[in-house]
Amino acid sequence: MEYNRQEDMDEKAYKSAMLKICNSIVGLCLGIIVSIIFMVFIYNANYIQSLWLWIQIAYIVIPLIVLLIEIWSYISIIMGLGCLVKAVNKNDIMAIKMLRISSIIFGAAPIVITPFILWFGWKLGIQIGSAIMIFPIIVSIVFRFIGVVKLRKSETFPGKAGANTIFTATTIFVCGPIILALLRMIISLIDPTLNELLSLIIPGLVGFVFLFALAATYSGWKKMEKMEDTESKTVPIIVTTLLVVIILIEVLNDFV
Repeated sequence: MEYNRQEDMDEKAYKSAMLKICNSIVGLCLGIIVSIIFMVFIYNANYIQSLWLWIQIAYIVIPLIVLLIEIWSYISIIMGLGCLVKAVNKNDIMAIKMLRISSIIFGAAPIVITPFILWFGWKLGIQIGSAIMIFPIIVSIVFRFIGVVKLRKSETFPGKAGANTIFTATTIFVCGPIILALLRMIISLIDPTLNELLSLIIPGLVGFVFLFALAATYSGWKKMEKMEDTESKTVPIIVTTLLVVIILIEVLNDFV
């Protein structure tokens, strides 16, 4: 179905909103990358007495910086989606609203942990809060799938290729950890002596799956920004992101 984008949507506002969303996702990626590097550094630097003062400072400052980046990124994504609602064709408003609701729920989900930490303390509070937090995250994922599927099937949305990529990224985000958990269970049953090794490897792999899904999501939004209706080869950004993280971690390990 052919349509006139100039009549059916505000193309300038559309691209402006998409740019804000893409930049915000970059912020999320940077926050995760900094967190990974920080954890590797802390794990290794704990054995270096001469760096103890800097470790104590970094232990407070870096998590605070990462938290501020993540909060800013989520707020910016929600604002960008709000602007996008006003820019797209009226047939696609509900789909974008679904994505916005998904982002609000997903961004607010960690707040669930706070009262449990205050009541039960850090260790038990995080365990209880994390268990309860699963429910809003599931709701968020359902809303995202609904919104993305609507955009994939839309005859008036100019970035359906991006919607397809985001659908794939969300599927990876959901299925990746489940597959890894099942794999760990199977390997443990076959050879219980590998349990300790798997407890170190699997969490790292889950982290990379999440980062991969986030990079794929960024790729999808970039396709939307460019109004790509058919699939194109923008996946290298995903591979590049993963390689950069791996290289940085290896360099840091060698350094410390």
